[in-house]
Amino acid sequence: MNIIVVDFHARWRAPVVIIGDEPSSTITILGPADALRYLRTCAVRSDRVYIRAVDLCQQPS
Repeated sequence: MNIIVVDFHARWRAPVVIIGDEPSSTITILGPADALRYLRTCAVRSDRVYIRAVDLCQQPS
């Protein structure tokens, strides 16, 4: 079995900002840990885009 080490404390050079319908619903994602936390709240968790996003966040940096 292979173990993939992921640096969840890593930060991206530029954050991803998700702007919701209300100003209070704006979310800033700074790295893989934030992205995975956000993805867990998504309603659709089975489509290919969701699965690919989770895979990319779990790849070693």
